[in-house]
Amino acid sequence: ENHIGEVSMTKEIKQIDATQNINIGNISIYVKSIANIPLVSTENTIGVIQLSLPEKIKDEEIELVNDIANITASYIYKAQKENESLKYLELLNKNVLTSSTDVNGIIINASDAFCKISGYKSEELIGVNHNIIKHPDMPVEIYEDIWETITSGAVWEGEIKNKTKDGAFYWVHSIISPDYDFFGNITGYTAIRHDITLKKEFEVNAITDSLTGLNNRRYFDEVFEDNIKITNRANRSLVFILMDIDHFKQYNDEYGHQAGDITLKAVASMIKKTLHRPDDFSFRLGGEEFGILFTIDDEVSA
Repeated sequence: ENHIGEVSMTKEIKQIDATQNINIGNISIYVKSIANIPLVSTENTIGVIQLSLPEKIKDEEIELVNDIANITASYIYKAQKENESLKYLELLNKNVLTSSTDVNGIIINASDAFCKISGYKSEELIGVNHNIIKHPDMPVEIYEDIWETITSGAVWEGEIKNKTKDGAFYWVHSIISPDYDFFGNITGYTAIRHDITLKKEFEVNAITDSLTGLNNRRYFDEVFEDNIKITNRANRSLVFILMDIDHFKQYNDEYGHQAGDITLKAVASMIKKTLHRPDDFSFRLGGEEFGILFTIDDEVSA
């Protein structure tokens, strides 16, 4: 056994004189030589075969033994790499959210991880348009941007809110890229995602008023200036409504803070029911003050 390491390093056959009987089951073999033969593939020793022989390998047989060893090594190496690739692909399938579509957005492949997070079985997704997971909260402009980007041959990257089979949601960071054939034609698209739902929940909590569920003053400060720039570029108008509850202090003093909180929640609930578009924003700015932010095409329709 101590010769195996040496042969692994030198990559040369080494024979050792040995005079002994070896028992294999009921058969007894008289051994005169032990040959250590390295298995070399792509200049790496991937193993050593040790043969117990009744006669020493002759010099004219060494080349033949070497050829057989090299062929054996190449098959073992190929099998190892294929096995590693299969294990890697299986690891990706179980842990990475991937899906592929044809040029029309019809799903042709979906990983187990993607099926798990979406709540769909593979057979429910294959052959169906990718918008099956589209969440109504996502602005249509996002999908228009995605489609325009990938059909032009570029890669789109960003955050998307998707819908599960049971109507819940999850957030993913997505990288969507075109697939090409040998001639450079786009044959479909592949999306690789990772789940950022927990991250988005932390973000939402940081910008949400805990009592009413509306956006808080901090978020208003973040989005107000950005929305002015966006509406200016789009040649649209930005509407801001500021309102409060009349005589709220007297109401609180008369009926108590619990009744005041119920009133604030009721007003917030009515605001939420009134606003339906993804780019409509509502805020509790402080105390009994509320704000609404939305875009319109002209001032007359405000």
